[in-house]
Amino acid sequence: MKIGPAGGDRYHIQADINMIPLIDIALVLLIIFMVISPILVESKLRVALPKVSSAAKAEETSLKVEIAADGSLAFQGKLLTRDQLRDALKQQLPPGHNASLLIQ
Repeated sequence: MKIGPAGGDRYHIQADINMIPLIDIALVLLIIFMVISPILVESKLRVALPKVSSAAKAEETSLKVEIAADGSLAFQGKLLTRDQLRDALKQQLPPGHNASLLIQ
């Protein structure tokens, strides 16, 4: 509430609401709820995780094909024709296996 001169010698009373304490309380409550809510959610969920003795590792094959400036092809260090390269790739990559192919 403000009391001050409104002009001349008369005093005018002006009532207003101070919003800063209200905003402070709202922000503190918001922070409290944000901190507490994950704790409440985690404590209610009971999950039985399976036990694993060892993880199965995916085998990945790394293959290297080199192409020379004259157009000759080398697969894993051996000179091959295009047909031989296709056959060698089919032999090295059975269906369902992961592999990375490096072409230089």
